[in-house]
Amino acid sequence: SSCKPCTSVGTPPSIDEGDRGDAGGIPDSEPEHLHSPAASVKENVIEPTCYAKGAYDEVICCSECGEEMSRERRESEQLKHEFTEGVCINCDEPKFSEGLQIDYNGNGAYYLYGIGSCKDTDIVIPSRGPNGSPVTEIKTSAFKDCTEIVSVKIPDSVVSIESHAFEGCTGLRSIVIPDSVTSMSSRVFYGCTALTDVKLGGGLTSIPSSAFSGCERLSSVSISEGVVTIEENAFSGCKALVSIELPSTLEILKDLAFHACVSLESVRLSDSMTYLGENAFSDCYALKELSIPRGITTVEFALFFDCENLKSVTIPITVTSIEELAFDGCDSLTSVFYEGTAEQWEDIAIYYRSNTALGQAQIYYNYTNKG
Repeated sequence: SSCKPCTSVGTPPSIDEGDRGDAGGIPDSEPEHLHSPAASVKENVIEPTCYAKGAYDEVICCSECGEEMSRERRESEQLKHEFTEGVCINCDEPKFSEGLQIDYNGNGAYYLYGIGSCKDTDIVIPSRGPNGSPVTEIKTSAFKDCTEIVSVKIPDSVVSIESHAFEGCTGLRSIVIPDSVTSMSSRVFYGCTALTDVKLGGGLTSIPSSAFSGCERLSSVSISEGVVTIEENAFSGCKALVSIELPSTLEILKDLAFHACVSLESVRLSDSMTYLGENAFSDCYALKELSIPRGITTVEFALFFDCENLKSVTIPITVTSIEELAFDGCDSLTSVFYEGTAEQWEDIAIYYRSNTALGQAQIYYNYTNKG
């Protein structure tokens, strides 16, 4: 049976005459007692983390009757990062570079704005700031001209990389942009002359202007499906780039996008494309053949200017005009595969004065086997 509530001072019960026993004494009753505290227990526990203190209720009950005697809310100390094999055993956070300049934006997230006192050559950007909120932005010029950096690991908390963020990082060799990144701004990796390998995540819809311009050792580029636009000069001057496969989602390739990619031999363009900008492939000396997408209506100014090794080009029936200098300097052009008839070819507005290579090439009409 359960105890009666404990009291600090015993009070005898009232006695009626009829309640006395045969001996005239006090009837039997359960003895009363004082509270006797048991060992404290923790309730409503919030465990501490590497980013916040913990909390719990310290509760003391009577060891005899179980009645709660006291309850106090207490804090437990915040944990510290303890890294084993590059990962914190307390929070699973990868070991990150210390000394980077990170600040709170007042809206539930942190941004990184500079290298600060960090001396690492292999930069690991933390995914969370001091209070545990995510690091979501790499700000303008955050690592600009940090020539000692060899690699950068960007966490999947980051959604935005602003302009010039890694411009002039001449020691940077490779970069992976996680799928979480949905926005990059202009010249973000401009002039990273040691950069050889780039992987762009599936969160991007646009590759910004001059993003990789002047990355003269860039030889491997992986662009995920979802990119719709490649802006001006995005890959201009990438001298080591031999081939690139553009995503089927790409619609717009703007002016000078691959200008002076002097080693570029092949590029596959999707029929979803609606615009190839001026000079987009000018001075691509190694380019040998190319099929213009069926969504294109105008072969723009100087599109293939000075592609001196371009031997063949396929032109769809959708093309209605070929602008000045589009094929100027394409001295090796021998074959033009046109999907329409000879009469339809004659209807195309062609500026032959600055496209003499077209006049000298063999035109193959009614071409249907576009590769």
